[in-house]
Amino acid sequence: MNPLPQVEHTVREHKLPGLEGQLPEEFILPHYGGYSIANLPATVAGLLGVELRDTAPPLPDPLWTDIAQGVRRVVMVVLDAVGYLQLRRVLQLAEAKGEDSPLNRLVRAGRLIPLTSVFPSTTVAALTTLWTGRAPAGHGFAGTKLLLSQQGVLANMLGLSPAAHRQPGALLEWGWEPDDFVPVPGLGQQLSDAGVRTFAHTHLPFVRGGLARIFMRGVESVRGHAGFSDMWINIRHTLTRRRGSPST
Repeated sequence: MNPLPQVEHTVREHKLPGLEGQLPEEFILPHYGGYSIANLPATVAGLLGVELRDTAPPLPDPLWTDIAQGVRRVVMVVLDAVGYLQLRRVLQLAEAKGEDSPLNRLVRAGRLIPLTSVFPSTTVAALTTLWTGRAPAGHGFAGTKLLLSQQGVLANMLGLSPAAHRQPGALLEWGWEPDDFVPVPGLGQQLSDAGVRTFAHTHLPFVRGGLARIFMRGVESVRGHAGFSDMWINIRHTLTRRRGSPST
C-alpha cells in the first residue's frame, strides 16, 4: 500500500489550537509529532540501531520499519528550498523527458513521503533541526539574523558577520566560537558516541565556515564539492571506502 496519499492528507489537515481561522487555508503547519524534518534524525539513528536522547521522535513506524532490515549505511541528501510539490514537478519533468536521474531512481527504489518543515522555515533553522533533531525552540537557531548578546551585535548568521556591514567571517575573527553556539548535542556527536561513523559532503566554500562547525560537530570528516554531479561521485567514494561499517 502506498502511504503517500494518507501522509499528505495528515500533513495538510494538521492544525494547532488557537490558530483556527488565523492563517491562510494553504498554510502548512509543522507536525513535530512525527511528520516533520525534526523527526528525521531519530529515524536515521533508528535505522542504524541508535536511540537519540531528548530529540523529536522518529517517523511513524509504518513509514519506514518495513524497509529498515539490514540497513548499515544511511545517506541523507538535503536540497535547500526545494519543496515537496517542486520536487514532484522535477521528477515528473525528468520522467517525461525520459531522463533517469538519481532522484528518480531513489524514488522508484524507495518511498516518497511529504514532511513538514520547521517554523520559521529559514535555512539555518531547518539545517540546525536536521543536525540536532530539535525544533527551533529547542536548539535556539531560529533565524538568519540574531542578536548575540555577549558580542553586543545583531549578526547575519549566514555570513557570520555583523548585519550592518557584511564582512564574511568577522565574528570568527572577533573570537566568537560557533562550536558552542547551539547548546544541544549534534546528530554527528550522538552517532559517534554510539560507534557510528559520520561523514558530511557540502558545497566547497562552506567546508571551513562557521556554519559547518555548528552543524557538523562530531562528524569524522567533511568533504567539499563544486556541483551536484561531483557530490554524487564523492558520496559514492565515501560509501565504497566505508563498505561494511555502520555510517551515515
